[in-house]
Amino acid sequence: MWGAAHDDNAALMGGIAGHAGVFSTPGDLATYAHALITAYQDGGALGGWLRASLVSHAPIEPGLDRGLSWVLADGGRTAYHHGFTGTSLYLAPNTGRYLVICTNAVYHGAARTRIAPLRSLALKAISAI
Repeated sequence: MWGAAHDDNAALMGGIAGHAGVFSTPGDLATYAHALITAYQDGGALGGWLRASLVSHAPIEPGLDRGLSWVLADGGRTAYHHGFTGTSLYLAPNTGRYLVICTNAVYHGAARTRIAPLRSLALKAISAI
C-alpha cells in the first residue's frame, strides 16, 4: 500500500487513529528518545508527562502492565511501544538508556511473528542493570 494506512484499525477510521505507534527514522527516534530521557531526568513539562505515562493503569500479564502510551516492564523501570510496521522504542529513564529497532514487518507475511524474539531480546537488553 502506498499513501494509505497499513494498520487495518487505522484504515477503518479513515487512515487516522490515536493508537498509532512508532513510525520514523532511527535518527529521529533516537532524538525523540534522548529528549524524553533528558526531560525525565531534568523534571521539565515533558518529563512530567513521561513520569505520568509510566504509571501502571492495567495489568497485561505477569511482569507487564499498561501505562499511558507505553507497555511497562521491569517493575515500571522500562517502557516500550511497538509500531505496526515492526518499529519499536524502548526507554529506561532511570538509567538514561534507550533502544530503537526499525524493521519492516508489513510486507513479509510471517515477519511480524519472526521479530518477536528480537523484541524480547531488546527488552532484556534495555532492562539489564
